[in-house]
Amino acid sequence: MRMDVLDTIVVDAVVERVLEPGRLTGLLQAWLDHTEMAVAERRAELKQLRARKTQLDGESANVIKLVRNGAFRADDPQIISELGNIAALKKSVEVDIDHLERQPEASTLVTDPRVVERFGQLIADKLRDRRDDSTRHAYVRLLIDKVEVGNDEIRITGSRRSLAKLVSGTPPQQVPKVLGQERDDPAR
Repeated sequence: MRMDVLDTIVVDAVVERVLEPGRLTGLLQAWLDHTEMAVAERRAELKQLRARKTQLDGESANVIKLVRNGAFRADDPQIISELGNIAALKKSVEVDIDHLERQPEASTLVTDPRVVERFGQLIADKLRDRRDDSTRHAYVRLLIDKVEVGNDEIRITGSRRSLAKLVSGTPPQQVPKVLGQERDDPAR
């Protein structure tokens, strides 16, 4: 099969099956639902980690009280070891909290039908515009992970996350700079 024919088939399939407003809305909503679920899980984990940090603060205070009350001396190896263990655990929890707090919140992506339809049309126009092959191919690489050509079918796979990032973060007249990003669920 000639490359220009395959190229046309792939672009037409993406435009008709992925960028069609109903399908595009469904793909984006599935991605948003997954993102919202992940954010809820992260918030629950943060709550548990903060509770664990509070617990460790209490344990440290209890050990210090034992020294203040004279039950142990401050230079007692057992006290030094226990305070060191608590401090290490607390540092580990603080690192985990910091890591989770740095992760982005849920997308502010709006799936307004007019926005989705306009976005789909803009991307379709970019994919079909043969005047600027570098931009065209950049968009294809963002939306498509793999094209498999068989005897009876052509299979095209891509990423919902890439699609959602295109809609939510990049002006439609620009190709996003992140071309080698992580791929997730196939958008078939």
